[in-house]
Amino acid sequence: MGKTRIFASHALIREGTDLYVIHKYITLVMELIMENGEIVDCCVPMYCSLHNDFITRIIKGKNISDIDNIMQELDERVHTISKRALLTAFKGLYNQYSVEKKRLRHN
Repeated sequence: MGKTRIFASHALIREGTDLYVIHKYITLVMELIMENGEIVDCCVPMYCSLHNDFITRIIKGKNISDIDNIMQELDERVHTISKRALLTAFKGLYNQYSVEKKRLRHN
């Protein structure tokens, strides 16, 4: 396995929900292989293990470059109050990975 890096992204949960009152933000954490974009592991730490494990099964082992298909699958299969925040966090994490990948190429 190539060298991995860990990334985290946060997104605001919709106001007026119990999750917003307790957490305000959703966090998505991923370990990625920088050379090829493979998602080695991921978690949504604020949620129960059922939710976290479900998201992990959808994302783990895929390539972050396949963002559109991953986001489509999340959108189709996740039906929680915080789904939009999860998708926003995923996009933010993808952007962080892309910036770091470009930085590494130029060094």
